[in-house]
Amino acid sequence: MSLDEYFILQQTELENFEKLKKNRILPNFNIYFILKRPKVTFNLEKTVISKKIITLEFFVQLKNHKEKRIIDLRNPFDSTNIKIDSSFPYSEFTIFNDENKFSYNCGTFLDEIQRIKPIEDYELDYEVLYIGQSFDENGKRDAVDRLKSHSTLQKIYSDSISKNPDSDIWLMLCNFQKSNIISINGLINSTESDENEEQRIMNFLKTNISEKQIINYTEAALIKTFKPKYNKEYKNSFPSINHQSYDECYKLDINTIIIIIEIDLNRNLYTSHKPRSENYFIFKQHLLVNSKDRYNFFFNEYL
Repeated sequence: MSLDEYFILQQTELENFEKLKKNRILPNFNIYFILKRPKVTFNLEKTVISKKIITLEFFVQLKNHKEKRIIDLRNPFDSTNIKIDSSFPYSEFTIFNDENKFSYNCGTFLDEIQRIKPIEDYELDYEVLYIGQSFDENGKRDAVDRLKSHSTLQKIYSDSISKNPDSDIWLMLCNFQKSNIISINGLINSTESDENEEQRIMNFLKTNISEKQIINYTEAALIKTFKPKYNKEYKNSFPSINHQSYDECYKLDINTIIIIIEIDLNRNLYTSHKPRSENYFIFKQHLLVNSKDRYNFFFNEYL
């Protein structure tokens, strides 16, 4: 399963995100992450505007002290006749010129700068607190709907206020896409049952696993990969043939589920179980069947 599309936003932005979906062709996001990272605020007093360059200063809150982030941007207006304003708690700022105004969330703004001019800034990586899926008991299939009234999310906010006031909570809406890979080891001797094996492979290629089961095993594999603090299921029980939520995988004789995550923000997703990576790329395989008698061309050595 590969991460295809994603959006990182805060809970207060969910309503505006729904308006955005009406104006753009976006998928129904089938997985969501609840994330945490240090608060980012704007230091209005240090703003410097010249005709060519705008200098902005931000604070990254790290427990009891603040670290500065100074950003120099090309002035797109080629004029000093602009104004920059920010109000308490200084988590957003607005740029005004004669005709328009442009508002930015400070954390999102620094992510966009990191996308363009990446630097090592591990303090602004995202810690994964919880992973969930879009399907609920009523069969709804959009992560935005699930997050509007989510008990675990509210608990995370409550804990953050009381225990981590230096941090902000973020949401990452994700759409994962499935690709099938079949491995055939050419060293296996031919037998009279080859035609049956060929038919089994062809049947597998034609079979569509239900969307519900795809989301179930994707959620479970992601939870096993990260082992987030607030998740309870699947952290130590995936994979299991006894889990009916993804039993189609065993019926189809699927051997391995692979999770691939690559986001273009040059930020890490991490937990204490899954540390940061140098290239911001996550590749994790989960063997559903671990048998010594099974040839597994991609992941076992037989040569």
